[in-house]
Amino acid sequence: MKKPYFASVNFQRLLTYFYKKCFLSVACCLFGGLCYAQTNIKHYTSSDGLAHDVTYNIIQDSKGYIWICTDDGLSKFDGKKFTNYGLKNGLTSNYIMDVKELDSTTLVISTWGGGLHFLKNDTIFKSSKFHDNNTKILDIDLSDDMIYVQSGSRFFFYSLKDSTLSKQSFIDGDRFSDAYKNVISFNHVGLSHLDDKLVIHDQGSSSNNISGIRLLKNTKETAPYFEFLDTLEISAATKNRNNQYVFGTTNQLIFTSSSSITNTHLVSSIPANEKIVKIRCSPKELNTYFIIARDSYGFKTLYSYNTLTKESNNLLEEFNINTTISDAIFDFEGNLWITTFGNGVYCYYHSNPTIKNKIEGNYVVDLTYFRNNIYALTPSKLFKFLDEEIVATYPLNGFAKKLTVVDDSLFVSALNASSEKSISGFNFINGRFIDKSSHGIIVQTDTIKVDGKTIYDGDEIVVNAIEDEQDKITFYTNKGRWSYTPKNDLFEPDSIFNQTVYGDRIQGHKKQKDSYYIYTDKGLFLVKKDSIKVYDEKKGIQNERINDLFVDETLYLATQGGLSIIENDNILNFSKSIGFNSLAINKILPVNNSLWLAGDNGISIIERKSLKETPPPRMNITQDNTLFKYEVISFEDVGIKVAYRLNNNDWVSLNPTENNIDFSSYAKDDYEVIFKSRKDHSNWVYSDTFKFAIRPPWYQRWWVLAIGAFSIVAVIGLSFYYRLRAISKRNIILQNAISKRIVAEKELGEVRDTIARDFHDDLGNKLASISLLSDLLSKRVSTSNTNLIKSIKEDADHLYKGTKDFIFSLQEKSNYLDEVSFYLSDFAEDYLYQFGISFELESDIKKGIKLPYYWSKQIIFIFKEAITNTVKHSHAKNAYMSFHFQNRTLTIELKDDGVGFDLDEVSMNGLTNMKTRADKINCELVLQTKNDQGTCIIFKGKLPQKGRAD
Repeated sequence: MKKPYFASVNFQRLLTYFYKKCFLSVACCLFGGLCYAQTNIKHYTSSDGLAHDVTYNIIQDSKGYIWICTDDGLSKFDGKKFTNYGLKNGLTSNYIMDVKELDSTTLVISTWGGGLHFLKNDTIFKSSKFHDNNTKILDIDLSDDMIYVQSGSRFFFYSLKDSTLSKQSFIDGDRFSDAYKNVISFNHVGLSHLDDKLVIHDQGSSSNNISGIRLLKNTKETAPYFEFLDTLEISAATKNRNNQYVFGTTNQLIFTSSSSITNTHLVSSIPANEKIVKIRCSPKELNTYFIIARDSYGFKTLYSYNTLTKESNNLLEEFNINTTISDAIFDFEGNLWITTFGNGVYCYYHSNPTIKNKIEGNYVVDLTYFRNNIYALTPSKLFKFLDEEIVATYPLNGFAKKLTVVDDSLFVSALNASSEKSISGFNFINGRFIDKSSHGIIVQTDTIKVDGKTIYDGDEIVVNAIEDEQDKITFYTNKGRWSYTPKNDLFEPDSIFNQTVYGDRIQGHKKQKDSYYIYTDKGLFLVKKDSIKVYDEKKGIQNERINDLFVDETLYLATQGGLSIIENDNILNFSKSIGFNSLAINKILPVNNSLWLAGDNGISIIERKSLKETPPPRMNITQDNTLFKYEVISFEDVGIKVAYRLNNNDWVSLNPTENNIDFSSYAKDDYEVIFKSRKDHSNWVYSDTFKFAIRPPWYQRWWVLAIGAFSIVAVIGLSFYYRLRAISKRNIILQNAISKRIVAEKELGEVRDTIARDFHDDLGNKLASISLLSDLLSKRVSTSNTNLIKSIKEDADHLYKGTKDFIFSLQEKSNYLDEVSFYLSDFAEDYLYQFGISFELESDIKKGIKLPYYWSKQIIFIFKEAITNTVKHSHAKNAYMSFHFQNRTLTIELKDDGVGFDLDEVSMNGLTNMKTRADKINCELVLQTKNDQGTCIIFKGKLPQKGRAD
């Protein structure tokens, strides 16, 4: 497909223009290089990501994106990167002529050889109803439901309402016709918008010209409009901010009302053979216009014109652009974008102020005005200026710190100065500070002196500024505020003030009416009688280390991060991005209507009126449930800031380059979120309020849980019902069995008690009788038989006692723990008493605790054995026994204060028997003993769950 050459620019014209531009470029380098201290022009080409260097029309959409038509697709620019759309994205021709925004989500695109395309939701498509696949179309205009597209001598009318396409020619200067009129020259009719109406006028070509203005109706008919212009070849039309109509002709701007011409301006820089084809009103300057004019060869040039000063300029020469341009627009920030035919795109940052930078490469620590001259101090030099030009430079010894005017004399304070002397009208002193007060000259070297008297000897305190008062001198230092009272010769810190103004390093102060401005390394403190207000980084200052301050109706702060301005509590920040050579600014000096800013890389001079608020960036927010994508559009590198606020909580800063935030990990709740963004020297722009809810997954929703719970309850209920029926039947059987068991147990208990009683009455009485008779017999027989009878008595006693234990275990009450404790404690007390051993009992046993069968017998045998061993072996004077029952665990302890023993040196038969008895009932027995430290026997057993008697 042949590439369009719609501008009709011949090669000879381009070559001549190229040589002219080369000459002008050299001249600018030689003579004009010092006119601009900062680069306001940015050049974008294919090497930067632009689709192609041959570019055509350009627009900015409502979201802030720049769209550029090129010879190899459509380019979208967001200020950081280009996104390109070509054949692989759905275009049927890579030659993009024009693009317009149909609505906030849709663009309409004209192509050379591919007809009309649409771009919606990042997808390019064609409407099959228009049947324009191979059509070569150029400029697009929109009105209501109609798309008007020019193509050479014809117009294409795309009706979105009816989805129809008609092709007509404009003939006889007043009407459209289906008859095709073959006109070689492209675009001989131009369209413009006035008062939301579409008007027809001459396009500015060299042939087939028309006169005046015609109103284009939706019916494709035309009507007279601005009839007082009918005799003029109008080639451009617009409306300015004063609601004046502005029309362009050969090299004139014509200003009119709706009924007559009010003014005419001849733009002197436009040659007589060039026609004005586009007029752009400056968004920054009310009386400035940017004009595209085309010569007879089709070469387009951009001019500026001011209606007040009558000054006009060829901007291609000023910007060093050496090819014809295609289009020019202003974006929402006031930047001028220029597309060219073969040299990419230029952006002129029109919002940047004009800045003059001086003595670059020098660290300037101070500035002052003295005797009609400005003096700039660096650590090693003093520069003298007159009307922004250096008239003298003085080398210094030592390390210069400060400039001060005292008694119409200029003093330079320097550390480690080799000598103090007067040089060329200024005084050079060794020290870091000098100033004058009503109490005398103040000088700081290694000491601080007032009127020659030392008030402080040391180097920890560094004086930055003073305030002279009637009865004292106030010092602003790196250690806060101090005061010196000459009457008392007292130099002391102002403790209350230093607690209120919490900046460690106070650089200085300014007083204005009833306000004190204290600037520190922690921000600016505005101190009034009843209030203190702090301006720091949280408030919007880009760096809270403030080095200097200037106050008129506006506050100007010199900070480590640039210049901050506070006006009506609105904060603007300016730094290297607008053309300052220095990042840190050390001193502000007002000179007439300008500010001289001393910094770490020379001096920047700027007019105060140019330090003004700029438009905020555009912010595009898209929501996908809890995921938000944010894109901030700005074409100036001036410190973009983004933040969000959730449910009216504090603002939270975001990284402008990350572009998304996900709230899915937040707590389950309903939320409202709002975003805001700003540039350093703009106000905040706020998004709409977005709502989202964080809910549990469907299977955790209340109604799902309710249904699930109901289903489970129903199943459980049915299961329980049928099981209850089965259990009810079994319970009846069990109840009968239990009743029988209870009766059997009761009968068994009665039988056990009867057996025990009978056994006691029979065998017990007989054994007691044997023991008694043996005792009587031993008193009557001879001595030789006494031992035998004594043995019989002891055996009878032992058998009686064992029988007594056996009988107790047969009784029903032996199954209860309280009875067992009573039985053992009674035995222990009686038995130990016979041998002079004191006995003590501790028990928390309650009634009704039933032991498992066979436990009582084993417990009694274990502890009767232990009590007997205490008498036989311990030589104890005291014994202690305890019964505890907790968490169904029974613990019985028997302790004595006897001699103890070594487990390795005694026979283990008795202990083995005791442990065997404990093991039989699945219990634990522990013996603890040491020589001369007594003995402790501990029994532990866990009762089964059903061990409690009813």
